[in-house]
Amino acid sequence: MDHKTREALEGSIEKWRKIVDGMGTDLGHANCPLCQMFLGEDESCTICPVKLKTGEELCRGTPYSKYASCSTTANARAELAFLKSLRLNDGDVK
Repeated sequence: MDHKTREALEGSIEKWRKIVDGMGTDLGHANCPLCQMFLGEDESCTICPVKLKTGEELCRGTPYSKYASCSTTANARAELAFLKSLRLNDGDVK
């Protein structure tokens, strides 16, 4: 994962940390650093690490789908854990 992608991933993780802590909100792609970096006009998600992991676009196949339909803290925690797991795919053990 290159430096810019890692920064975007860390920004997305921080977004979800704030949501879990009750200090942030989800505005979908409008406040997602990964989406801002990778979401194309055709909504292809190009080479977003989320798409590379799930094989699906627009965060399908992640806990975000559940959160979008039921915005609970548990669903937000699941999305946060999913995003953190992407670090492991990059050889990071955080």
